[in-house]
Amino acid sequence: MSGHVSDRWHLKRAPKRGEPVCEHRKIPTGKHGTGRRWQVEYTDPDRKLHYPCFDTEKAADDFLVKVRADVLRGTYRDPGSGQTTLRKYVNEVWLPAQASDPITIERIRASLRTHILPGLGDRRLQEIEQHPSLVQAWVSGLPLAPSSAARTFVTLSTIMRWAVRDKLISASPCTDIKLPKITRRRIDPWPPETIARVRAGLPVRYRALIDAGTGLGMRQSELFAMSLQNTDFLRRVVHVRVQVKIVGGRFWYAPPKGRKERSAPMARQTADALAAHLVAFPAAVVTLPWHEPGTRRHGQPCTLSLLFTTPDGRQLNRNTFNPRIWRPAVHAAGLPDDRVNGCHAMRHAYASTLIARGIDVRTVAEYLGHSDGGSLVLRTYSHLLPDAGDRTRRALEDALAGTLTVSPETRTM
Repeated sequence: MSGHVSDRWHLKRAPKRGEPVCEHRKIPTGKHGTGRRWQVEYTDPDRKLHYPCFDTEKAADDFLVKVRADVLRGTYRDPGSGQTTLRKYVNEVWLPAQASDPITIERIRASLRTHILPGLGDRRLQEIEQHPSLVQAWVSGLPLAPSSAARTFVTLSTIMRWAVRDKLISASPCTDIKLPKITRRRIDPWPPETIARVRAGLPVRYRALIDAGTGLGMRQSELFAMSLQNTDFLRRVVHVRVQVKIVGGRFWYAPPKGRKERSAPMARQTADALAAHLVAFPAAVVTLPWHEPGTRRHGQPCTLSLLFTTPDGRQLNRNTFNPRIWRPAVHAAGLPDDRVNGCHAMRHAYASTLIARGIDVRTVAEYLGHSDGGSLVLRTYSHLLPDAGDRTRRALEDALAGTLTVSPETRTM
């Protein structure tokens, strides 16, 4: 890398014949007295010329030494690159490069539009890098629940890590940021009487949805895609292979979350309730495009005979079902209208039923469609597990039965 330091305020010339060497060596330039005096001129590894200026010759020399060292270490970055605003970088570079699931992209766009760009979008990347307090103030001011604020922060942190990789900034400012403390709310699953009250508050057409949700542990989107093709009444098992998704305002069939298909055993009572439902409300044939980007099936029509549909035979829409059908039933049951009592409460009831009856957490996780081997089940429902001390004592007593005897001497002590 070539480079040198020059004096913007003076021109140098060799002394004339007979002129003392130490005199008249500098001629004022037209820029004399204006702007910073010392200029560094260098060519970066991309052969781009740079002309930063400094107040003192030492500062200019130090800068040139640092640049040369950064080039040798391979850590050099264009000093002007961090002048890009966060908004411009996100819209022109980062967001177009994302290859996540469309649902995730929609969530990210909403987070950017609502929280990240309004708060930090007009700040330069270099400014954010040099002042992590800007990030801390932004996080502290987010009008979100602690868990939602943490997810939004993760998005910003990911963006800044990309900016480091693109050599726009040297380090991410999202380290050592204090996030709002997340207090994990204890889940108290609905008891049978609460399930019955909510069921009674639903229109007759949708009461069997409660039976399926609490008896099979399916997500709402999976219940909406429950079909004759994937329900085996003879063997009493339901194959969870499809869900109904809304992507870009359009309805699609898609694989379950994480593409994790599973089969859930079906109790006789659940099978009877679904059979009675089909007698009163026969399955409706619904065709939707298949959503699985990157596969040949993506965009192809898929036809299923759905168990739960609207009166005119269309797929259910969570954006209308939740406020118009589910929430009134929850309110009629005397429950608060909050997230705890959403449709996910049916999965909580299902999981708690299995755990209370001794089904191991790995099996429960498999039936719920979790891919973490049961860790989420443990975190969420550990307070429902039978007492470990009692179980340990019973296990030891069973194992040691008939192997230990008490001597007469011990009995008299």
